[in-house]
Amino acid sequence: MNKYNVIPLETDDHDFIWCVMENDSDQLIEAFVFEEEAIERAKFMDQGGAFAGWTPSFILTPIETAIIDNNINQKFGVMFGT
Repeated sequence: MNKYNVIPLETDDHDFIWCVMENDSDQLIEAFVFEEEAIERAKFMDQGGAFAGWTPSFILTPIETAIIDNNINQKFGVMFGT
């Protein structure tokens, strides 16, 4: 693999996770519990299942979704008489 690399990282509880890293951008793409899964993903991405070795950073940025209504069950009951 020349565009992606799999590396082990130690967690706070002294366990290991296996990370797929993008070589050119040095971005963490995905983390796995099992090395075999990380290797499979890196191979898939290296063979064209990704952004040709340069993932836009916004793709990897988690987004927060707003909870619009915490009380949907009550509104459902009022609407449908349950």
